[in-house]
Amino acid sequence: MKKIGIILGILCLNLCFGQVKAIKLTSQEVNEIANNIKWSSEFKEDIADKYNFKNTLGFLIEFYYEGKIIGKNFIPLNSYFFNNQTLYTITNKRVFQCFETKNLSDSINFALLKTNNWNIKNQKNGTEYICTKVETSIDLFDIENKGIEPMNSVLNGAIKLEFYRIE
Repeated sequence: MKKIGIILGILCLNLCFGQVKAIKLTSQEVNEIANNIKWSSEFKEDIADKYNFKNTLGFLIEFYYEGKIIGKNFIPLNSYFFNNQTLYTITNKRVFQCFETKNLSDSINFALLKTNNWNIKNQKNGTEYICTKVETSIDLFDIENKGIEPMNSVLNGAIKLEFYRIE
């Protein structure tokens, strides 16, 4: 009986302390990431310290349309030691994304198709998706072209993005 109690106690401790959590990024953190990975996909240890990215596994992107989550994507954050300092790299500055067409209005689906950066894909089960083309995926850190806060929307605000760091 004592052994069962000990095993249950260990399992409970593991569940309490072994959980992954998502922390919403502030616009300042988003801008800092975008400014530091503009030309390469890495940032230095001082930025990781400043924004507490050292324990971050990656970044979760949620796509919202009319207040409803229509898609999610994950960008891993890798770290490596080089020249006596730790560098952190984001592997993807662009993401390939698909949304179910039934989750978007016809006008939004049509507007996405008109950009020539999206196409329709049909699954065998009859579900229809609108997806970015591989060569024109969504640029998450595009601050130069838009002149606005990076990582905020698709199709001029019709589809909103929220970003979380996973640790």
